[in-house]
Amino acid sequence: MSINKDKNVREMTVHNMLALCHLGDKFKELNENLANNKFNKAIRDDYYDLLKLSKGERIIGGKKIKDFYNNNKEAIDIINKYSNIYYFIVFNYSDKGILDEDSDLKYFYNYIEEHKDKKENIVALLNKIKGLGINRFIFDESTDFSDKIFRAFVYFAENDRIIYLDNMVGVANFDDAIIEYKTTGSNYKIEVKRFFDEISEYEKRITINSLLFDPSLLPEKLSKDLIFENLIKLKEDQIDNCIKIQNSVNLSICVDDLCDDFTTTVDVVNRFNSVKYKNGINEVLKRLKKDLIELKDLSESYDEKITKNNSLITKEKLKKEKTKKVELRYWSDLD
Repeated sequence: MSINKDKNVREMTVHNMLALCHLGDKFKELNENLANNKFNKAIRDDYYDLLKLSKGERIIGGKKIKDFYNNNKEAIDIINKYSNIYYFIVFNYSDKGILDEDSDLKYFYNYIEEHKDKKENIVALLNKIKGLGINRFIFDESTDFSDKIFRAFVYFAENDRIIYLDNMVGVANFDDAIIEYKTTGSNYKIEVKRFFDEISEYEKRITINSLLFDPSLLPEKLSKDLIFENLIKLKEDQIDNCIKIQNSVNLSICVDDLCDDFTTTVDVVNRFNSVKYKNGINEVLKRLKKDLIELKDLSESYDEKITKNNSLITKEKLKKEKTKKVELRYWSDLD
């Protein structure tokens, strides 16, 4: 059962999805038989008895359950091979054993039927996801992971969660302690949680926009040496661009500071009573103003040079990084 309100976003356990892949037309038969049998889902005893029967255990009474099991044994055995008949029914069907037309289970059944010729690939992909220790996936065909910048700390211990994608590229930024990266095209987004100095075996999440992509595009494992070291390499690949951004931002802020100080100095001098000192200082300020204009032009010229033919460093990027640096300095001064 999905908790997502957006019906473009679907959610399913890997185990139930594998069961669906192998059920085929037996899924429809199971639905019809469930709807025609009046089981007592409110206390779930009937479904639990169904699970016990499928495991070869004895139940007391329950003729209706036994008949249902015998009539649907093949479908139930397939579900139990990959999932669990109890949870399969309880979490997907209504109290009357009806499967909602807009349910995630029905959606994925139709998806599999629509892509019958790709079923083998779907199963291989699900098994690869399962092998990574991920038990549930979020599915959104409309999502595009390439329209977002992801961030991680250079120091592993400072990260709570880490995002991993296919075709990752580093994004140059000002902060030496932050890794910024994006994907040029990925069918998945994997989120893992740090546990001390390793990747946790729990709370692994995956969002995918297709079930038809090549399973080999997924990582072989979700470990620190693969996940995090790849991110560190992305940062290292952008060192030259990061230095250029730092130079641009620092120079621009310094020039702004000098201009502000110049304006303040002019205001102070204008309040002088001594004409002799006032005129003398103004002569110096005239020369200084000319130098400041030249310095500002040189700063802008440097920005033109580093942004020319460089898609990773744009004027918009420099402006954003400068704004962040100024804001950080402001809050630092308040402390």
